[in-house]
Amino acid sequence: MFNRVIIVRRLDPSTAPELAERIVGFYAEGPDEGPYLVVDTWATLDLQPYGFKRWMTLPFMVRAPGEPSGRRYDLDIREARSKDEIERFVEVLVEAFGLSDLKSVPTAQVVDERILAGGSMQCFVGYVDGQPVGTSVAYHSDGVVGVYLVGVVPAMRRKGFGEALTWHATLSDPALPCSLQASDLGRPVYERMGYVTVAECAMWIKTGRRDI
Repeated sequence: MFNRVIIVRRLDPSTAPELAERIVGFYAEGPDEGPYLVVDTWATLDLQPYGFKRWMTLPFMVRAPGEPSGRRYDLDIREARSKDEIERFVEVLVEAFGLSDLKSVPTAQVVDERILAGGSMQCFVGYVDGQPVGTSVAYHSDGVVGVYLVGVVPAMRRKGFGEALTWHATLSDPALPCSLQASDLGRPVYERMGYVTVAECAMWIKTGRRDI
């Protein structure tokens, strides 16, 4: 999840062998043999012959600036700013996304509070009766708000809290357009919020340092 390559322009399918070699070579030099992802926003490449597995395809969605109309949800959403608040954010994130392998990882290796210093990234935690139930992130860059890590703990799903947390990140700057990658479950919710799909992103995964 945290080791990933983002392809930032449409590539010709013929470039797949060279790209795969560069990616594998890069991660082979690191100390970790864990999995890494390649996100092909235009889904033009076939990386399977080079040891990658097609993991999933996610819609890339955008929303024009503007306040919402319609239903809003009663959820206490707080921005995480301090070290302790970031630790709480990570705890909820790990539970919401089922990332059990990260429970033993130091918080700073998942989200380091120093990333908040520039003001571009905002991490939010939603609370019900004082208990944390979900997360979302707004990342402000190049005139766009990127919405990330919208998740709700299993026991509190299907109550509208994910949508509320998405709205909170989306409206962190109402004057800017927003973008996000949606799951199959989240896509109808985001469409209701005014997000539209502009591309289907192919996500490839590879584990280990095997040569190609």
